[in-house]
Amino acid sequence: MNTKIRVSGNIISELSEKIPSNIIALNELVKNSYDAGAKKVTIKLDSKNKKLTIIDDGCGMDEKEINTLFHISISTKKYGELNEHNRYTQGSKGLGFLAVFKFGEHVVWETKKIRGFEFSVDYSDLISKDDISQYQVNIFEKDIEKQGTKIEIDLSEYNANSLIKYFSQAKNYQKIIHAFDDNKFIIELQIDDKLYSSTNADYLILKNCLPENQMYYVTYKSIEQQIKFYYNDNLIHCENFKFSSNLYSLNIELMIFKFKPYGKYGINRLFYNPQDELTPLIYINSNLFVNYELFDPNINAKNKIGKMLNQMIGYIRIISSNPMISFNSDRTQFLQNELTDEIKDFLFKINLQIQEIGYKFKKYLPDLHYLKYDELPQAYQNSDEEQLKNAIKDDFPFKDEVTIKKNRNKVTYSVFGKSIDVNILGAEKGKRDPKQKGHTENKKNPAFIKIVQPVERIPIPSEQIDLGTKIKEAKDSNGNDINIDNIDIKVDGAIYKDKILSSIVVPCSKIVQFSYNDSSTGMVIEQLTLVFYQPETKVDVSELKEYLITLPTNKSYTVNFNPTVGKLVDQINSLELKGYEEVIACSLRAIFEISVDSIIKSPKFDNIFYNISKLEKRVVQVITYITSEKHFISEISNKTSIDYSSLVNMLNPGEYEEAIYKAHLGAHKSDTYLSEYDIIRLARMAGIFIIVVNEMINNPSII
Repeated sequence: MNTKIRVSGNIISELSEKIPSNIIALNELVKNSYDAGAKKVTIKLDSKNKKLTIIDDGCGMDEKEINTLFHISISTKKYGELNEHNRYTQGSKGLGFLAVFKFGEHVVWETKKIRGFEFSVDYSDLISKDDISQYQVNIFEKDIEKQGTKIEIDLSEYNANSLIKYFSQAKNYQKIIHAFDDNKFIIELQIDDKLYSSTNADYLILKNCLPENQMYYVTYKSIEQQIKFYYNDNLIHCENFKFSSNLYSLNIELMIFKFKPYGKYGINRLFYNPQDELTPLIYINSNLFVNYELFDPNINAKNKIGKMLNQMIGYIRIISSNPMISFNSDRTQFLQNELTDEIKDFLFKINLQIQEIGYKFKKYLPDLHYLKYDELPQAYQNSDEEQLKNAIKDDFPFKDEVTIKKNRNKVTYSVFGKSIDVNILGAEKGKRDPKQKGHTENKKNPAFIKIVQPVERIPIPSEQIDLGTKIKEAKDSNGNDINIDNIDIKVDGAIYKDKILSSIVVPCSKIVQFSYNDSSTGMVIEQLTLVFYQPETKVDVSELKEYLITLPTNKSYTVNFNPTVGKLVDQINSLELKGYEEVIACSLRAIFEISVDSIIKSPKFDNIFYNISKLEKRVVQVITYITSEKHFISEISNKTSIDYSSLVNMLNPGEYEEAIYKAHLGAHKSDTYLSEYDIIRLARMAGIFIIVVNEMINNPSII
């Protein structure tokens, strides 16, 4: 007796869960183009016609490779190895076929290696089969002009809107166009009539980033095993740092800055983490690894060490073909093993060492305040170079690098390409030049503008702001008050003639510049920074204390759909996060479980979770339901005073699915998978989610 193993179409749905979000799926498709040796891949998003098209000029596919495409979870490629295109192989899981179905159900491929072919698959038809091994994909020859591959996907309404919303933020579309650290691979993203490209990205060249604020340029190559510090293109310090692994190689390139408050906002958004802090980018085998913990610039703050250099961007480049290099489904964490632990440990130690070295020199850089005097005492009038060196502070670490040049009563001190001119006090100092007699009688005073305060924090949504009221006092060179109409006001470089700033509804900062051109003394400029922030308030559940679970609004809100949820929120907010991570993580997951159970028991939503069993999928279903109708969002916005747009941005199904999935791992496989940031993020999401559930159950307008 013989039988055959039959595989139901449902397995496709199960396997697709390996690709948790649209962005991960899109990255999988770009990786396929990269592996195919493409010089350029273009992603086109047509919101009107609900089409997503991926076009590359790679090597294309022949019949054999098309068959391999449909061999799910099997790949002839080995991750991390150099392929025939001299690139590190990206795909190895055979997930390229599944990735397309994250966006829509009908997909058409066109490809040409030597001959052109066209074929298509309908997802709903595929998963309905009792045995997908019997599913036939019809492949047709087609006259195609150029070598490469084109994939066209009919987008679902949800996915079209989700992609448009996601790519509306610069940091998100830049993660796609800069997904690869390879200037020979161009990624273009075309969203309707807007085109974004990885070409001409000068903002990614570290030495081009705000040069006036640069303090150190730091490099480390595992092959050299040396940490090198540069200042103004001069090597100022070199220190050995042992690297002993033969399982991977490492290249670190950092730029460390010294900013005044709010000065960092000139840095491209790609270099910001979710907490709006600067961070280096991590590339593993040339592909972006969206992880903000492996090399955290705030490492010393978390360790409560004062020696901190957290104004840092750059690149951490890791190369390895070892099979132990593996990631979680959303490619934000390593899967824990001997090699990944080794990488984490090394990056932790070298991060500490770089900060230790840099902090030691920070006192004198970048301003080079290394002299004891602003003007040299008269005793230095006849000093030689060695004696003039005594004017340098004793603890200046680069004292031996300073060159000195004396010219009569002026001495020039130079180091690392920068010079300081210092006068020697002479015997005649203090005597007035006879020609200047009476000059003080006609001397002009400097014109000035004084503002109320240099930095002001304003909660959103803000009222309209009369910028003229931010000026405390303004006088010209004759001591007369300056009329407000004669003061030019710019906001982020744009002139505001009416001097009124419109209401601000999203968190941001605005640079306001006040300027006046005095007829005698010239231009005077003063600057104000307005920081617009989202206020937070507690979720009021029986005198709830406000800690982890909060709402981004200044209006109180009462939850009453389930008393157990109230108790859990109360207990979570009574705990310190440190030392109670596991308890809080499990309790947060329980809030989602109880909330979902309350919806199931509500007669309003008896079939909402039909054929959905996993908690994260049920939560996604709730978010999808509530965002499907604009008036649902409006109802919640009105009840909570959360801005409508902010609420829409908070209700991201993919982010909820990812966070709850991590919480499940944290609960069942120790807190290795759940960082402190993950817990805080999950708590914020829980606060929003219980509001959504409360309104779904109790608000008669949401049905």
